[in-house]
Amino acid sequence: MNEKIEISELIHKYKKPILNISVILAALLIAFRIYSGQEKDIAALKKQQEGETEKNLIAGNIVGLREKLNSYKQFLNKKDVLECVRKLNNIAARSSANIISIVPQGAKENSYYTSYPFNLTILAKNYHILAKFINELEKDSDIYLINLLTIIARDSGDLSGGYSELEAEIQISTILYKD
Repeated sequence: MNEKIEISELIHKYKKPILNISVILAALLIAFRIYSGQEKDIAALKKQQEGETEKNLIAGNIVGLREKLNSYKQFLNKKDVLECVRKLNNIAARSSANIISIVPQGAKENSYYTSYPFNLTILAKNYHILAKFINELEKDSDIYLINLLTIIARDSGDLSGGYSELEAEIQISTILYKD
């Protein structure tokens, strides 16, 4: 019976420390669970932050592309029919070709741009000069699209059967982007 008393005395004697240790262990367990939950939340927030950062980069790229597109639109939209005719005459002069006629056609509306076609009749002494005219047209800062090209060799009129010059009928167009 002495042993029972000793055990009950021991329990009574160490009751507070055991209870304190139990409370501390329970608090540690609760703190660990809270920490684990917070760690998961932090990982989810980091993943979300990475996603948002990627979205911001993409949005920044879109803004940059939009600004670039607007600058191209402003560049392409600085067109006037008379200015185009003047440029075509300058191109012909640089390439030693002679423009016989320039006939502006009516504007053609598309969903994103308006096309302004021209019919040109050009005289050139040889294919080299005609090719030089087309090359100068392609190098110009304005965009010109060649839609149709017809080349006719004119007879020299003598008995040699050769040709004296080339006549080219070219249909070109330039574009104006819509906003």
